[in-house]
Amino acid sequence: GTEAMRFAETQWTEALWDAEAAVCTKDRQLQLSTQLQKLAQAARATLERELKAFLQNMEQERSVLGELLQIHAQMWPYLGPPDRSVIQSQLDGLQEEWRILRRAAETSLYRL
Repeated sequence: GTEAMRFAETQWTEALWDAEAAVCTKDRQLQLSTQLQKLAQAARATLERELKAFLQNMEQERSVLGELLQIHAQMWPYLGPPDRSVIQSQLDGLQEEWRILRRAAETSLYRL
């Protein structure tokens, strides 16, 4: 009788300790998961803000390309074929890099 009662009591105590440890572990996992989600949201919000500001700045600075095109058109009559080819290639490269960069930023923003 008494021995069996002590054994059962010990078993119950161990089971309660195990259950309490499991609850504490799950609680900590939930806290970490919640913290991770909050930080991920904050990181996304920061990225979104920065990408929007970057795209807005690119749009504002777009006039630089316009000026390049105007100067290019003004210089064109004074250039020989080799120079025309070099300058056209440089201008095409700049415009393509501009488009690639803008597209990459827009795509990244869309994925957030």
